[in-house]
Amino acid sequence: MVLLLAACAFSVSAQLGWRAGTPEPVLDGDPDFIRMYWKSWELYQSTVVEDIRSGIPPRYSAPNGQLRFDDAIAHALYAKWAVKSAPVESTLRFAVGRIDATGAAPKSVSVDTLEGVPEAAGVPILPLAIRDVCAISGNAELARDLFASAARRNAYLKAAYCELIPADAAAGRKESKRYRVPRPFSCAPQVRDDPSIGDTAEALGLLFLDSYEMRMLAKLAGNDGAATVYDSIANEFRSSLLKTWNDKLKWFAASSKDETAVEPLLLAPFWSAITAQISDKACAASKTLMNKDRFGRWLQFPTISASEPEFDGAGGVSPLDEYLTLRALLESGQRFLAGYCAENMLKGYLRAAGSDLILYSAYGSDTRDKAPFALSNSLDAGLITIAGLIEAVLGFQVDAEKKQVRWNVFRLDRHGIKNLRFGDNVVTLIAAQRDSRAGIPEITVEAEQPFKLLLTVGERTFSKQFGAGSSVWQPGQ
Repeated sequence: MVLLLAACAFSVSAQLGWRAGTPEPVLDGDPDFIRMYWKSWELYQSTVVEDIRSGIPPRYSAPNGQLRFDDAIAHALYAKWAVKSAPVESTLRFAVGRIDATGAAPKSVSVDTLEGVPEAAGVPILPLAIRDVCAISGNAELARDLFASAARRNAYLKAAYCELIPADAAAGRKESKRYRVPRPFSCAPQVRDDPSIGDTAEALGLLFLDSYEMRMLAKLAGNDGAATVYDSIANEFRSSLLKTWNDKLKWFAASSKDETAVEPLLLAPFWSAITAQISDKACAASKTLMNKDRFGRWLQFPTISASEPEFDGAGGVSPLDEYLTLRALLESGQRFLAGYCAENMLKGYLRAAGSDLILYSAYGSDTRDKAPFALSNSLDAGLITIAGLIEAVLGFQVDAEKKQVRWNVFRLDRHGIKNLRFGDNVVTLIAAQRDSRAGIPEITVEAEQPFKLLLTVGERTFSKQFGAGSSVWQPGQ
């Protein structure tokens, strides 16, 4: 009887009908991108567990029976698009619920025993993921419920990145501190501990992003007092980050006072452009981003610049790093560059996928193939094959609270999305084929409820309120 109960404690769902709640991208010119899109959803849905135990979410994603904290957060950045069919909210709740009183989180938790293994050390994107899910679901309760845990995590990471430097009376030095990302938290393949360099751009960029997103999460949760505090903290990190800007390198990289030592060039500081608060620097940095001797390799973008000794062209490209870079481009107003890069990434994934359409956890920036250590059939790839496709190639953003869709058109072929669910609405938006990027496409619209569409084509933006039903719109006429 005991064995029977243990065996029945949870079971993997057959996921019948999950496609009914999943958006359907339309992309006449690149049907193989659509094939990878659905393959990623199939991989995600195959990990969904249905659990009958008390105190555990009834459905959540747990690959191989493990809830991996950092993966649960990262995968939410694309699973959000199917919030009605994918258990993204409950998976987030399950993962965030494992954050302890100090703010530490387990690297993974066994679904069977609920025992955790220390320690999660991924990129600090928890408040970003929560906000993204809320934007599509319209469920601000999620923000309110998870805010306190996210705040503890933010404080924990800030302390982990802070190194205290003891006073030295003989040298006349007072006690001080500096921010740098230690192993295993760092995005760098190897951490260089150069004492001549103070705060690193990697640490400042990540802390600025996390603090700014905590500010936005606090506002969403209705905690204006906390929002004010995080706004002040974010501004301090922003100011410090801007001091690391290297005008010669066109990148954020801390250096020693005599400039003989320079921090390795990493992608991580660029992700702070997701805040839309450093767009001028992000636009200047795009030249370095696309430089083939830096980050603009055959498959964009390696975590560390090709100019650094740690660079390895056989690996170094992570779907999460790529996605965060695309988000930074989009939020800094570089729509066309983001679309171009996303298409290049998808072509690289397709090239490596082969006839079996295998998606990997990491790729080689120069080989355009799977990295030597890559996992096959990885859920990580969905960050590009799903989120990258919808956000950077197709150009969609939604705000369920405002009942609004933003669509920044990039493609020339017939394209769009069907069954896009946000809040209580379901819409279909299809742009007809056009001859040039300056052309304004005819838009076919279907909606279950009224909503507002903001359509951007190049430098022009059109706005229209649609009611329930079907219609055809020719913007500008």
